[in-house]
Amino acid sequence: MLVTNKREKIFLKLENVFFAEDYRSYKSYADIVLFLRSAKGNSKASVFNTLQIDLPLEEKILFAEIGKNYRYEINRAEKRDELCYSVTCKPTQSEIEEFCFFYNSFAANKGLLELNMEQLYLYRDLNALVISYMKNKSDELLCSHLYLADGTRALGLYFPSSFRMHTDNEQRTLIGRANKYLHWLDIKYFKARGFLCYDFGGLALDNIDKGMSNINEFKIHFGGNRVVEYDFYYPLTLKGKIMLFICRKKFSE
Repeated sequence: MLVTNKREKIFLKLENVFFAEDYRSYKSYADIVLFLRSAKGNSKASVFNTLQIDLPLEEKILFAEIGKNYRYEINRAEKRDELCYSVTCKPTQSEIEEFCFFYNSFAANKGLLELNMEQLYLYRDLNALVISYMKNKSDELLCSHLYLADGTRALGLYFPSSFRMHTDNEQRTLIGRANKYLHWLDIKYFKARGFLCYDFGGLALDNIDKGMSNINEFKIHFGGNRVVEYDFYYPLTLKGKIMLFICRKKFSE
């Protein structure tokens, strides 16, 4: 479990809690808690589907669960593509800025919002931020992954690549292999450090958009288990209950 974003707003104490097993047993001085990726939810919760890999399994079993074509591409990337992998669990300010610049270029090509860099600094200060990189032999960054990690679960938040920045099919194919290889090396990295769960950060099961469908298919090729979790606000004090009731009533009108 990971507690973040402790703050005060309008005389209320607020905080975010990731990965709670049972929100009902959580103790805090906060008035309202935002539970994120909670194993249990209440009637007000938003359902969140995701894909998780059980890291205590033997490495050969984890690899065997990956789709045949993906295994081939990972093996080729490892043996023939001259790629360079690196990972940091204590990213510096310049490394976070570099990741944000890379992601924001990726996001602009896909029509996505830019990153909140201050939020990443907050995760870093909690020792909960991990960034991995895959570069080619010319030291060009091909893809990068950013995780929120609490020592038990590695939750993938952002997976940008330079795929859309290239028009050459051969280069695009290389980047595709590099990204699959990066996921596999990240899985092994977290497994080696005693993590229990590698979380792909969501499955858009109800989304019929072709782009989202392709992302779902990519993730499912790595095996793992589909899991349902919940996001919701939960009051812990009378003041929190009153304010949450007022807010829900206002936004429902």
